[in-house]
Amino acid sequence: MSKIRALVSIDSPEGNQAYEVDAILQDNNLKYKENKETKVVFSYLNNNLVRENDELRMEYLFLENKTTKGNIFIKELNKKINVDIKTKSIKRKSNDIEIVFNVENNKFVYRVEVIK
Repeated sequence: MSKIRALVSIDSPEGNQAYEVDAILQDNNLKYKENKETKVVFSYLNNNLVRENDELRMEYLFLENKTTKGNIFIKELNKKINVDIKTKSIKRKSNDIEIVFNVENNKFVYRVEVIK
């Protein structure tokens, strides 16, 4: 387990968000917290992204040039929503990653850059 500092950004139709986080690299997983309340785990082995907080749990699987099903579980309503995820590209250099994907025809770009 190694502690790192990372710059995480997500570009979406609602705007762009970027923030620095303290993260942990463990067993090919990157773990960090967004806004002190959302736990995020990204698996470098299978390109799986899980985000969870008090309101929801989101799980996306990214396969380049493929469409996969993403799951969003809304805890208060005890309701699961499936969404189509079309992964355009996955670029990885060491522990830096950039994933370009569409969810329900909305374009997103997820980036993690390890700060050295």
